[in-house]
Amino acid sequence: MELAEGPWLHARLDGVDRAALREGLPLRAVFAHPDEGEPYLLFRHWTE
Repeated sequence: MELAEGPWLHARLDGVDRAALREGLPLRAVFAHPDEGEPYLLFRHWTE
């Protein structure tokens, strides 16, 4: 995805239906904390 500030970031999308993907979709960055392994960044659809 391209961030509003300009850089591109490759990360996992969680809970976003493929049919709902579009430019400008508001996303929220969160960290997943698996039982084993390191935490990792993913994005979820932002609904206020």
